[in-house]
Amino acid sequence: MHEGGWRVAYNGNGIAHFYDPHGFVRYDARRPDVRLAHDPVAAMIADNREGGADRVTPWSASARWERESDIPDPVLFRAIEAVLPE
Repeated sequence: MHEGGWRVAYNGNGIAHFYDPHGFVRYDARRPDVRLAHDPVAAMIADNREGGADRVTPWSASARWERESDIPDPVLFRAIEAVLPE
């Protein structure tokens, strides 16, 4: 980070400021206020449904490759290595 000209400085309140090589503040490390919904679990479930997470099937996490020859070699080789006994 420092080799590229970036630097970190702290203000009087102990908040870190990250400066790019041109001297502009890129991040001031202030945390945004967290506002939870009245019922956070219900809100999370609603967000998941909106994103399609309620339609999970046994195939949801699988690849959509048709044939073994469609699988990129780096992926196939690592998968084979993962299941080989040591």
